[in-house]
Amino acid sequence: MIRFQPKDMGNTADISSAHGTAMRELVKLIVMVCCLAAGVYVAVGLTVDAVVSRLPADTEKKLFNGLGYAQEKAAGKDKGDLAELDAILRKLTAHEQVPQLDYRLFIIDNPTPNALAMPGGGIGVTQGLLDKLTHEEIARAFVLGHELGHFKHRDHLRGMGRALGLQICYALIFGHSEVGGIVGSGTFNLANRKYSRSQEAKADRFGLLLVYKTYGRTQGADKLFRILEKQDKTPGWAYMFATHPAHGNRISALKQYARELSEQPNEK
Repeated sequence: MIRFQPKDMGNTADISSAHGTAMRELVKLIVMVCCLAAGVYVAVGLTVDAVVSRLPADTEKKLFNGLGYAQEKAAGKDKGDLAELDAILRKLTAHEQVPQLDYRLFIIDNPTPNALAMPGGGIGVTQGLLDKLTHEEIARAFVLGHELGHFKHRDHLRGMGRALGLQICYALIFGHSEVGGIVGSGTFNLANRKYSRSQEAKADRFGLLLVYKTYGRTQGADKLFRILEKQDKTPGWAYMFATHPAHGNRISALKQYARELSEQPNEK
């Protein structure tokens, strides 16, 4: 009979066991950090939303009207474009739905089509966007109306408040922890991108509503999106990580809302 004699593995078994335990602990740590990051994001978002929703427009004026970014960046730019934009903006801001701020336009010397809303009423439009929409009043009106939508929903203040709040939380909770910083940052960024897409969709609807109320029609409002869609090489799945909805989705949503507006004359 051959007797089996177990071989002494020495420290090998202990090393394997320790490695497995360390991996489990690492996974637990990552899960805990993710949960903490998500909880902090929700808490910061709710707090900021509560504060911003109660902040009067007059207070925003007092806080940010001293900023001189608009006048600086507008200097030396095409006065014709600026005059046309200003005329359109006056028409749009005449509607009672638009918050009463001291709106200031400025042109940004950048070839990428874009526009942005700044605290206190600053609206920046890139030269690249103006070049794409030469003498397209309805399309330009929609762009400005979209930015006014951000002011309507206080998105500019919410974004600033969230960024500041999350930055403070990073410092207090994660410190210089490499794992916590990476996982927390990733969780916050992904959640905030989804929030931004929601903001953009609401601003699109508000912008289209203003165009309809001002001009009685919406044809041509989506021209910029149609131009960008033809040039867009981004695969569809990549929009999961984008701050803006896909151009095609935005066009479809605008068409649907335009039909709703045309069927409700009282909206005009």
